[in-house]
Amino acid sequence: MPHASGGPRRRRGAAGFSLIETLVALAVLALVLLAGVGVLVNHRRALVRLAAGREATAAVGAVLEGIRAGAVPLTPDEGPASLPPPVAGVRADGLRLWVESWETGEPGLWEVEVRASYLAIGAPGRRSVKTLVWRPDTGG
Repeated sequence: MPHASGGPRRRRGAAGFSLIETLVALAVLALVLLAGVGVLVNHRRALVRLAAGREATAAVGAVLEGIRAGAVPLTPDEGPASLPPPVAGVRADGLRLWVESWETGEPGLWEVEVRASYLAIGAPGRRSVKTLVWRPDTGG
């Protein structure tokens, strides 16, 4: 039955979506998908940065183990420093290590700091460990 204004009458509860409802739903879906792609891209970058930091930390640990074992000298008097070879598969571009040590006042006890700096996807990173090392054969 025609409506009072003369146009067709829409039944209540009619099934289906209008064109505008469909377009709004597609726009919302597109925004959600774009946000998901951004998360995936950032996730990959974060994983590479974490891997580079992990490798720099492993290199710092290797230097500290070398110092504890006596393979890496504490002072220039002990000879030239021979740092351990770089970690395989390094993602930390330009990984550089520094070792500083000084006597604590107790014979044979040294305070040692090992620092690493690197780049991961263009972002600078740093790792540092400061510890005490017992080397009774040196100093004091």
